[in-house]
This record gives sequence, C-alpha cells and structure tokens, in this order.
Amino acid sequence: MRPFGDVIPLDAARAILDTTGSPIDRVETIALADANGRVIAADVIARQDVPPFSRAGMDGYAVRARDTQGASRAHPRMLAKVGTVYTGEVTTIPLRDGQCIEISTGAPMPGEADAVVMVEETDSDDDSAVRIFVEVQPQQNVGRRGADIQTGQVVVAAGEVLNSSRVGALAAVGTSSVDV
Repeated sequence: MRPFGDVIPLDAARAILDTTGSPIDRVETIALADANGRVIAADVIARQDVPPFSRAGMDGYAVRARDTQGASRAHPRMLAKVGTVYTGEVTTIPLRDGQCIEISTGAPMPGEADAVVMVEETDSDDDSAVRIFVEVQPQQNVGRRGADIQTGQVVVAAGEVLNSSRVGALAAVGTSSVDV
C-alpha cells in the first residue's frame, strides 16, 4: 500500500504555498523561559560583555606575570600570598610587586593581576608564601572580558528559531523576555 495516491513536484507545492499562505505578522512578548521553539521577531543586541570581567581560567594564583620571570623547578620564585578570591566573589585586596592572590576557576581577576599560575605549578609550606615553579606570560590562563559575547554584538537575529543554546545566550546578556 502506498501512503500517497498522487504527488506533485516540489516547485508546484511551493507555488501553492506562495499563493495561499501568508507570513505571520503578529508579535507577542513572552518570558524567556517560555521561548524555546519560538521564532524571534527582532534582533537582540548585547548591552553588556559576557563574561563582564576577565576571569581565572583555572585554579591557581593570580600574579603579575613579570613577578614570575625566570621561575623554574630549580629556581622557584617566592611570592607573598595576600588573599584568596573564589568564584562569585570580587577581591578588593591590592596586588603589589612580589605578591599573589589564590584564585578559583572563573573568579574575577584582581585588577592588578595579568596572569594565573596553575596550582600544579606551585607549592606552599604555610598560608603566607607560595613557590612558583613556572614563568607565565601576560594573559596566560586568563579568560578575557567579552570572550563569549561582546557589547553591541547581535546575540540572536530576527527570524531565528530559539533553542536551548540561544535562550541561554539571551539569558547571559540579561534578557528576561523576548518578542516572538
């Protein structure tokens, strides 16, 4: 048994749709949580960078890269640990020459720090000093501000079908409702 009695060419089917169908022109605003599977009505432009700050790319110590010059297992650099910053926190501790701040993956970089030394490349006997066994370069192990989405970038373009990743991107830029 054949499921279809008669078939028509694709071009003929498209011609029928073009003459009988009409585009949907109504727009409604809905909560972002209800937007999956819907078609977005207008471009959404990022009003902020994602992430909104430079962040540690791994657990370790936020440092000034120049303070690690020449560091090796044979000749470690000793830095004074002046604090700790965890993911979700912002430190106000100033970082000076010869100092480091313990930092968790994803935590905002202290303003004066320009690199992260992986915890595996360090050692400490107490809570006040850290031996650094590797030289790092500026921006090493640091995720830059706006690496995912930059201010002014089209996050989702009009006409795109919203899926979980696009809804997530909209949420990341602070969108709580959308026109669909």
